[in-house]
Amino acid sequence: MTLLSLNATPQPRTGSAAPVNLTALLAAGTLGSNTGVSFVNTGREVLLVNVTSGGSTCSVAIGTTIEGQAVSPLTPVLTSSAINAIGPFPADENQPGGLIQVTFGTTANVTCALLQNTGVL
Repeated sequence: MTLLSLNATPQPRTGSAAPVNLTALLAAGTLGSNTGVSFVNTGREVLLVNVTSGGSTCSVAIGTTIEGQAVSPLTPVLTSSAINAIGPFPADENQPGGLIQVTFGTTANVTCALLQNTGVL
């Protein structure tokens, strides 16, 4: 399993840095030969998944065990011909190193972008 490493784009507050161009971010997140994506999780990330016609499935690996037993991955339902938002992700879904791993059944139909909510001060 090879995963595309994503870096989060800070979601800016209103002002000169807003708005975020999602079309450009999603175009840069083409999976190519990768089976999914991975990224560092701070609890503020939201994964945007653009699924073109044809659809795809999604699986979020769970890094936590319960009494030593592995936990089955989460399988959010992705809507075809739409941009789907998944997250934020709780820490118990983290893999070692604080990473989140998301894989897709049909990668040719998927592009991804990662936003990080920076909050309002």
